[in-house]
Amino acid sequence: MAGGYERYSVPNISGASYNWRIESIGFGTSDWSIYGSGSSSVSVSIGDDPVRLVCEVSNGCPDFVRNVNLYPYESSDNEDCDIRIQFSSNPMTANSFGNTISVKLPLLCPIFRTNNNITHTISIYNVLGEKVFVQTQEKVDFNISHLEEGYYIVEYKFFDGSIITKNLIVEK
Repeated sequence: MAGGYERYSVPNISGASYNWRIESIGFGTSDWSIYGSGSSSVSVSIGDDPVRLVCEVSNGCPDFVRNVNLYPYESSDNEDCDIRIQFSSNPMTANSFGNTISVKLPLLCPIFRTNNNITHTISIYNVLGEKVFVQTQEKVDFNISHLEEGYYIVEYKFFDGSIITKNLIVEK
C-alpha cells in the first residue's frame, strides 16, 4: 500500500556487497525510498507508481542480480491478489517423500479468473546464492523431495516478473 513499508532480502553471503536501487518501469520513482542499502535485506517505503527493485550482489564469484517489480496497490485492491508460497513443512526432512512447495493462487483476483494458462516458476538458492533447483510448470505443487540438508531461499517468479521469496530449512 502506498505510504507503507515492505521488507525484501536476498541470500546473505559473507564478504559480499549489496547494491539496491529502484528503477522506473514507465513511471516515476521519486516517492520510493530504500532503507538499509548495503546489506542483504532492506525496507522499502512504498510510493505511488510501479517500479522495479534491483539488488546486485558482488562477492568475487560471478555476480547475481535480483529484480522485483513493486506495485503500490491499496490494500482493498490487492487483498484478493496476494500470491503465497506454502511448504509441506518447515523445517523439512532431507530426502523425504512428500516434500512440496505449493503456490496458493488468489482465485478472486481478476487475472486468475480470466487466464487459465499461467505458468509458475520456482527457483531454490543455497546460502551461497547458487541456484540448486528451478522448475517451470502449470501445476501449483512442486516436488522438492530431493533437497539435501541445508538452508535455502525459495523464489517464486510471477508471469509479470515480480518475485516472492521465502526461507526454507531442510534437516536430516
